[in-house]
Amino acid sequence: MSTSVPPTITRFAIASVATGVLGLWPLAAGFAIAALVKTRRGRRGKGLALVGLVLAGLGAAVTAVQVLDLDRGDKGRSVLSADLAAGDCFYFPDGAQRPAWLADDRMPDAVQVVPCTEPHNGEVAAVARIDRDAYTQGDPAARAEDACAAGFTAFRPAGSDLPDGFTASVVYPPSAPSAPSAAGARVHCIVSSGMTLHTGTLRTAP
Repeated sequence: MSTSVPPTITRFAIASVATGVLGLWPLAAGFAIAALVKTRRGRRGKGLALVGLVLAGLGAAVTAVQVLDLDRGDKGRSVLSADLAAGDCFYFPDGAQRPAWLADDRMPDAVQVVPCTEPHNGEVAAVARIDRDAYTQGDPAARAEDACAAGFTAFRPAGSDLPDGFTASVVYPPSAPSAPSAAGARVHCIVSSGMTLHTGTLRTAP
């Protein structure tokens, strides 16, 4: 009398669950697919293979979220320099190197704004304005310095020096606004560093 031998569980199904639990989701997905092929040929383990696929999917989703979070943390959000607001912390476009444009009291077209709790090398102490007459009847650089004086004082009260490696800069448009405006041109009062990355705001209480 002959007896039938029940089909065995394919090892691919077991491997898919094991690698899925370990977080090796690409292997888990591959083993699960191979196991499903085997089960169509009479082997057991379809349930385990499906569990392996679920674990692989969860692992892929977690990895995608981590990559997206890392990308946001590194790059921040791109903001036009003209739209920077007081209190914004930002990262220079060329990384930790002190950009040449800062020495000329100019801003690039855009910077990467990040939370002040993340590493950065620039912070907007204040935003002021100078009128159009400064470009035609006066010295815009001097007017910009005067406009930022109060902002810097409020940001770092007298006697509270900036940490080593940080300097205060006044950044203003290279020319007058193209259209007449009662509000005038925006002046950014910047506290920045060169090679030094900083975490947290540099603002101090009065």
